[in-house]
Amino acid sequence: GIQALLPLIQDPSFHNLPPVFDVLAGVVEAAPGTLQTDFVDLFSSLHRASPTETIYFLRQAIANSSTPMTATTFRRISPSLPRELAEGIKDLVKSKQVHK
Repeated sequence: GIQALLPLIQDPSFHNLPPVFDVLAGVVEAAPGTLQTDFVDLFSSLHRASPTETIYFLRQAIANSSTPMTATTFRRISPSLPRELAEGIKDLVKSKQVHK
């Protein structure tokens, strides 16, 4: 499912990102380890399309997640994300790790 979103997000004429973020909210909270590579592709593309919205979305998703696995997943994939995006969630990912 995530891979199917990539062409849409990468289309320069597509600007309706809020529904995409709405769909992703539950997927991100579940954050299964099997999706780590897909998350890198997806959030790198979202960041190119809308850096501010993507950082805000991930910060909210990580902060509001009921499971520490969300923070763990994003800590693991941070080195593969665009630098600005990784920096935008770095403090939150670390603080969620400490407070398991």
